[in-house]
Amino acid sequence: MIDTTVYSDRPAQRRRAEPASSEGASGAGDVQGSDAPKPLSQRLVDELAVERRDILAINLASNPAVAMDYMIFCMATHSRPYGAETLGTSLRASPPPNNVQTYPESPAHTLMLDLRETLDTAWTEHDRTVDRFDAFCELDDDAKAAWLAYCVARTLEPSLGIDRRTGQSGADRNNLHDRLAEIMGVNAASHWRPTAANYFDRVSKQVLLAHLTEVGGATFAASYLSSKKGDLSASCEKIFSGQTIIDAEIKERALAWVPGHMAFNPGSGESPDSSASDGAVKHDAVEHDDAEPGEGEAAELVDA
Repeated sequence: MIDTTVYSDRPAQRRRAEPASSEGASGAGDVQGSDAPKPLSQRLVDELAVERRDILAINLASNPAVAMDYMIFCMATHSRPYGAETLGTSLRASPPPNNVQTYPESPAHTLMLDLRETLDTAWTEHDRTVDRFDAFCELDDDAKAAWLAYCVARTLEPSLGIDRRTGQSGADRNNLHDRLAEIMGVNAASHWRPTAANYFDRVSKQVLLAHLTEVGGATFAASYLSSKKGDLSASCEKIFSGQTIIDAEIKERALAWVPGHMAFNPGSGESPDSSASDGAVKHDAVEHDDAEPGEGEAAELVDA
């Protein structure tokens, strides 16, 4: 006989655990977890964010003064390292990439660094973005305008005064840059002078003779035909910086001269004057060439 207290003909059933009551912890009126509302779908969230943005955008578009403050603030903020933070706009004023391995020092570059030091930076001392923005809005119009001009200037891309040579990469001519320079009365020669280090040592002797022809004529250039390349480069540096005793008219033209690649040409879309840049168009891109031209070849170059 089987002991019925130990064995049974009915199959064994596992009892389900009762859910823990939350009344003691959070009160009888709380909603059970299974009844919690579902989160909004990603699509709906994205649509609401866009619609919220549009509400702000139409109001910002109707308030030019606030929009101007916001634009300059965002551009200026991106010019300083604050770490990861959200400004809520795609506005940027970062310097464009360049193709130079070592940034060339120049008076204009130094002036930009000095100008940066003159800007009112008191607003940048706050920790929170909102506090910095409020402080920036308190600046006077001249201080804001100075920040705007500086930020826009930093975005300029490198360009040339002549068309890029076929097969070359990098900077090219930009007619709008020429027009900007014309409006502002920019004179490249007053900001940059060619030296042996930044130019003359890095082009061929033929190019140097062509430049001397541009400012002094064939006879003037012919007097340097027998010079070695290094000596001619040093002579050019002195001539184009006004440190050599030469005819007053030649000296005046030499001090106003820059290679075609550096020139700003009045009249957007017009070609640069061929008499002032023909040599640069043909030869400026040629790096230092130690080979000496033959006598007939050099004479032909000067007579051209």
